[in-house]
Amino acid sequence: MVEEAKRGPSRLLTGLRWTAFAACVLLFVHALASTDLASAWGRIEAVGPLALLVVLPFPAALAMDAWAWKGLHAALGRSVSWSSLFKVRIATEAVTNSAPAGPILADAISPVLVSRRTGVPAVDVFAAATAKRWTVVRMHSTYVALCTAFGASTVMIVSRSMF
Repeated sequence: MVEEAKRGPSRLLTGLRWTAFAACVLLFVHALASTDLASAWGRIEAVGPLALLVVLPFPAALAMDAWAWKGLHAALGRSVSWSSLFKVRIATEAVTNSAPAGPILADAISPVLVSRRTGVPAVDVFAAATAKRWTVVRMHSTYVALCTAFGASTVMIVSRSMF
């Protein structure tokens, strides 16, 4: 009886997952059916091979982010594979762009995903993620300071000429 109780929720959960997956596939097919794919492909062909330049920077940025995250884990004495971090980074980016409150949800599930994939304790993953965010904030403040230092005179000249 205990085994049946364990299997019941598992089957229900599996059924719900498959139902949700089927609904997503149906919605995707519906979206594709109502688009003009021939026109879209024609526009891509008109741009030519340079169209790849539109697609490449984003995965490159994700790859660099995973590489930096790997370095932060190494600083904590943890060895993690770049490919595991890259896969988690792609998954969390998908959540960021597709779910309501995606960035919050992605930041919440990221340590859990990395911990499950790499075996690193979630606390260390959270520490590395926090250090990564802190590094990003510091770099943004550096960019703002440099832009202010080098752009202030231009802004003053332009604003004087407007009034």
